[in-house]
Amino acid sequence: MDDQKLADDVYAVQMNPETCACKTSLQVAYFVLDNAKYWYLNFIYNFMYKCFDMEKLHFVEGDTDSAYWAVSGDEDAGIIQQFKHVIKNQQFYDENAKFFFPTIEGDLLDEKKILGLAIEREGPEIIAPAPKNYYMK
Repeated sequence: MDDQKLADDVYAVQMNPETCACKTSLQVAYFVLDNAKYWYLNFIYNFMYKCFDMEKLHFVEGDTDSAYWAVSGDEDAGIIQQFKHVIKNQQFYDENAKFFFPTIEGDLLDEKKILGLAIEREGPEIIAPAPKNYYMK
């Protein structure tokens, strides 16, 4: 381990790993990342752009398996409103939301469906200076 004193109470510490092991083949890792990008773009361009008013949505930050959106909905409706107030094509939403979001039944298999989405958290504000580095109130 290397360390360097920067100030009276401040040190920079760096670990020097002796070995590194990877048990996932590179082909699998690249496939997972490419597949995640494909489904991200599929959802955004083939669903969101067709049924949501994108002037009221702002992409805040995302990772391989998550996306955080700022939604400008109805201020009087509270923070738990999901996408209800930004739908511009209700018929398209009603016909296609079941392919992306959990249905009204809400069972575990439906919520954890392969390539499905789930709204895990809602809040009045989010600060995201970098990927995997965010604060949601």
